[in-house]
Amino acid sequence: MKKLLFLFCIALASCTSKAQGVLPEFSTEEAPVWYYIQFKTGGGILSDEGTGNIMKTATAAAGPNQFALIGEQNNFYLKCRTGNYVYFTNGAYTTSASEKTSLKLIQSGYDASCWEIQRPASGQCMNQFQGAGIGRELHEWYANDVNNPVQFVSEMPRPIPDIFSFEDDPTFYYVQFNAGNNVLSDKGNGNNLKTALIANSAENHWMFVGSPTNFYMKSEKGNYVHYNGSRFAASSTSRTALKIVASSNSGAEGCWEIQRIDGDGKSMNQWGGTSTGAELGEWNAGDNNNPVRVEIAKSVAPLFSVANDESIWYFIHFCNTGNYLTDKGEGNNLQTAKLDHVNSFVWKFEGSIDNFQLINKEGRYAAIADNKIIAQSEPYAAGWKLQETTYSKYPHKYELQSNDATLAKPAIAGAGVDQNVTLNTINQAKNPINMTAEEDIEHIEFAFTGTKSFTPANALTLWYDQPATTTDVKNIWMEYSLPIGNGQLGACLFGGIWKDEIQFNEKTLWTGGPNDMGGYGQYKNFGSIFVEDLSGNLGFGSTNSAKDYVRWLDIENGTAGVRYTDYDGSTTYERTYFSSEPDQVVAARYSASGDNKLTLQFSYAPGEGISASAVTYAEGEATFSGKLTTVSYNTRFRVVPTGENANMKVTEKGIVVENADEVLLLMTAGTDYDSSVKSMVSGTSELPNIMKNRVKAAADKGWSTLYADHVENFKSYMSRVKLQFDGATVPTVPTNKLVDNYSSNHKTGKEPHVLFLEQLYFAYGRYLLISSSRGINVPNNLQGIWNDKSQAPWNSDIHTNINIQMNYWPAEPTNLSELHEPLLDYIITMAAGDNWKAAAKRGGVSKGWTVFTESNIFGGMSTWGSNYFVANVWYCSHLWQHYRYTLDKEYLLRAFPAMWSCAEFWFERMIKDRKVKDGTYVCPDEYSPEQNDHPTEDATAHSQQMVYMHLVYTKQAIEALGQEACGLTDADIAKLDEYIANTDQGLHTEKFKGGSWTSWANQWGVKTGDLLIREWKYTDYDASNDKGHRHISHLMCLYPYNQISPSSPYFEPAVNSLKLRGDEATGWSMGWKVNLWARALDGDHARKIIKNALKHSTSYGTDQYAGGIYYNLWDSHAPFQIDGNFGVCSGIAEMLMQSHTDTIQILPALASTWESGSITGLKAVGDFVVDINWAAGQLTTAKIVSNQGQPLVINYKGLAGKKVSVNGEEVSYTIVDGNTIEVKATAGDTVEVDYNTISSHITTLTTLPKGGKVYTLDGREVHNPQGLTQGLYIADGKKVIIK
Repeated sequence: MKKLLFLFCIALASCTSKAQGVLPEFSTEEAPVWYYIQFKTGGGILSDEGTGNIMKTATAAAGPNQFALIGEQNNFYLKCRTGNYVYFTNGAYTTSASEKTSLKLIQSGYDASCWEIQRPASGQCMNQFQGAGIGRELHEWYANDVNNPVQFVSEMPRPIPDIFSFEDDPTFYYVQFNAGNNVLSDKGNGNNLKTALIANSAENHWMFVGSPTNFYMKSEKGNYVHYNGSRFAASSTSRTALKIVASSNSGAEGCWEIQRIDGDGKSMNQWGGTSTGAELGEWNAGDNNNPVRVEIAKSVAPLFSVANDESIWYFIHFCNTGNYLTDKGEGNNLQTAKLDHVNSFVWKFEGSIDNFQLINKEGRYAAIADNKIIAQSEPYAAGWKLQETTYSKYPHKYELQSNDATLAKPAIAGAGVDQNVTLNTINQAKNPINMTAEEDIEHIEFAFTGTKSFTPANALTLWYDQPATTTDVKNIWMEYSLPIGNGQLGACLFGGIWKDEIQFNEKTLWTGGPNDMGGYGQYKNFGSIFVEDLSGNLGFGSTNSAKDYVRWLDIENGTAGVRYTDYDGSTTYERTYFSSEPDQVVAARYSASGDNKLTLQFSYAPGEGISASAVTYAEGEATFSGKLTTVSYNTRFRVVPTGENANMKVTEKGIVVENADEVLLLMTAGTDYDSSVKSMVSGTSELPNIMKNRVKAAADKGWSTLYADHVENFKSYMSRVKLQFDGATVPTVPTNKLVDNYSSNHKTGKEPHVLFLEQLYFAYGRYLLISSSRGINVPNNLQGIWNDKSQAPWNSDIHTNINIQMNYWPAEPTNLSELHEPLLDYIITMAAGDNWKAAAKRGGVSKGWTVFTESNIFGGMSTWGSNYFVANVWYCSHLWQHYRYTLDKEYLLRAFPAMWSCAEFWFERMIKDRKVKDGTYVCPDEYSPEQNDHPTEDATAHSQQMVYMHLVYTKQAIEALGQEACGLTDADIAKLDEYIANTDQGLHTEKFKGGSWTSWANQWGVKTGDLLIREWKYTDYDASNDKGHRHISHLMCLYPYNQISPSSPYFEPAVNSLKLRGDEATGWSMGWKVNLWARALDGDHARKIIKNALKHSTSYGTDQYAGGIYYNLWDSHAPFQIDGNFGVCSGIAEMLMQSHTDTIQILPALASTWESGSITGLKAVGDFVVDINWAAGQLTTAKIVSNQGQPLVINYKGLAGKKVSVNGEEVSYTIVDGNTIEVKATAGDTVEVDYNTISSHITTLTTLPKGGKVYTLDGREVHNPQGLTQGLYIADGKKVIIK
């Protein structure tokens, strides 16, 4: 089929790029396959600069710029066509005649269409040093950096058509600049070239003579392109050698840049702007005024049909609107509309270009009658012609024009959606058309219309009126897929009608192993199940479209669903999905109720990079398996159809079910991971049977029981806590619009949709924790358990310098203590393992353990940030906090060895201060994450605060368990006490000094002279150039630790330091800040951060200033990282209740926008469950259940003197101060506070009696009692309230 438009769209001139996501071919020394290795950013080609020299990026040239990948994906080396090998030495990539470096190829997390070349020894990737472009040296940097991604471009011949021709047989093109849309124009011999409006004239037509890497340009006017030293000009005799390269400009996808061969990598540039008449100079590659499109300078006609012969069908759409020509019935006006694959939209041209009939598949002819363009059953007597337009914007397009010479307006003009086309004068903007062959139209989904309204079964539901695949975003998985999970087995749902995809993961599908100390593996995408509708009942046109489509995720029940009807409403199609913890399967039910039956094909697609076996289909089941570095894996699904005439068959493409009323899909997946054995695997041979037995047992159980058991199990976690803001109403719009409305219609913060999204987001954090942290003793990771890539950002690893810790911040306060255990058990197990002990030895320590920033599920890790040794104490804080909330001594006894050996590590690792020599113990050569402007210093606040508090927690654990139970000697205790007494606590202050930071600080309310908490003991804050740095590592003392309180002299400096970091940040950093502002008792500032955190993010690459949320409410770092979801969830809980001081603080940081509401089921330190109700910004009632009878101290403003009941009976209590009371309660007691009622145990007076002495509750005598305002006092030895 002839194409309608020729575009110059090669990945590299004379080369064809590999298809997206397809690996290059790995070869051998004897039979090498050569590639250009082209960096996506900058367009430079990897180049051999000679033996021993650092490699650089260059423009393409045969020979030194071509490489073969010798080996396999996870272990290969690069051989250059010169005969040299790529060799990494002294921090850079060089070439060597004999030495070679082992490499691996990973999918880029920055651009999924590209790859990154990784050195396993470091875990880092080949990187254009100091930015993209030509002539850049090749060093290495962390995975997913913008300057890493490469494409492999083969030596295959160029596809036809080609832009290169010969002077004696030229093909002419427009060279159109992407910015401004003007074209390159020849202004005559000796004159500078300029840009001009597109016009079909010789001065705007150019031939390209030569090859992509060496060509010249000549206009149809007869002049050559010549560079005169400052500008490109036209010359009748001189010509400049040129080359064409892919543009690196991010806003010019598919565009190119023209460069001189000897031009030092600079490109032809619209000099001084993009207006008509701009001269052409040179500027750096990638500039916005460089990119061009090269389009053939003539129109290409469609193929014409012959009467009574095979017809060739086209869709016709108008260039200026993109709307398609359609027939609205006999005698009616033709109209334009959005694409619909029905007969009235499909046309053939029967005849010749100068005289044809325009006929659609309905058999009707386009005609003109009474100056209207109509459809009729008879041929149009005058006939039609295609005439090339002269309208400047679309010079290579045609117009549909009538052959009726009497018409003053013979051309068809396009219109808006569902509007009549009209007659128009020729060569006007509305006339030009594109014609696309019917077989060239690519459909991604059946035609459908979304629901107009949806009322979910439960209020806490995300819902959408279109499948994820039809959304206009670049990353549908990250933006619109819906996650389900049972803590270990997860899936992401897209809700396709034609092809439903269930992309799935299993928490232990990792490469890498237990002894990794460098390259440490990746968390892998297991694969997808595709369910394709083969029934023929639905299609791509409006006459067989799906209606009233809706999909949803019910986070109260842990279920997802899809519902739609066929075109006439005679059949309703429904689906329900969940991931069951009781049965260890992902279950889906497809049903059809009404006239139609289900005919579905079920197939597997294994994930990339997991060395999967071929898929086997047999007897209603499918399976595939494989082995990674350490673990072996297996997955299986089973299909169970229901219906009187239902049948099932196996084909090479999958399992096909026909004529069913209902089909159950039951899938499971797993590995042989076992952290209890040194090899980390066991039971490998039994794995296939385990998977087979799971799906069989689930099938035997049946849908109703599977569903009921799942919901009961899920709700046993989810229903423990419920947050309700009064005034929040269930939205009537899909969740993507709810997210948009949150920011666009947000004036007071009290709008119903604003309040609803905030309470939904809190609940969603708990939903994600329930779904990602149950089952096996492996923590969730940077993406929870969900990952659609072979090479996820940061390998979707266990990141230990904030991220994994934040994942578990909500576990205890939001009453999900059991869900903390996968992390805790992982810590306890790995702390006793060889590799974490080996990491400690890298710090020069003989005892204890630690783990570096990037780690895997086996205990392996990279060595990036290997001077960051304090992850061990941060981990141990989780061990201790779990005990504080649960008081589980059996657990604590199991955790204590890890805590004690961590303390021993620091006894040995710490040194006496060697700079100011103040006699304190300090952590040497530490790192304040990730402050790379000042990467190392003794005694960072971060390390000192955590190590000191760890020693304190260890002492408290010993007191809880007893010295004997801990197995410690008196000397051990004495040593611990000595280190507690003399360890620097990381609480040092400095004054803000203004200077270059003044304008930054002013916007956050920090003034010169304000005290700050020092981030570094010896170095001032301005050692960092990153003023709004995402890590707030020096405020561990405020949160998550409890080192300082509002009465501390360090409280105000901590708040000032928090202010100085600013409010805008990456997603997880905003999560951290919500918690910090809650601890700072500033609820409105905490909610301001929540507002920032809930703005829609449109970035899917690495961009720390694009934080927010995606439309599926996943947190955007960017890209997706789940830690931010958990951080905000925890922060909201901190705003409503805090207990880190062993006092239950009620509504300590209530936002003023949350005027009235309630929360039930929060968990407090000491194993208390807390319910709170408030109205008009003030506590009304609180209920506290004491599970273990611990001392109960409650704090709220003015709480002393209010009514308190235990088990329904009013009681007296101890008044600590006017805001704080202590209530006696035993295990199982329910304590209720009625804030609006005065305690009957306290006398109420309107005035104090004359005579006698009056005291405040803290014992100060009141010398003028008659002048007292309302409050609580002691008079005549009794507590009284003055009203």
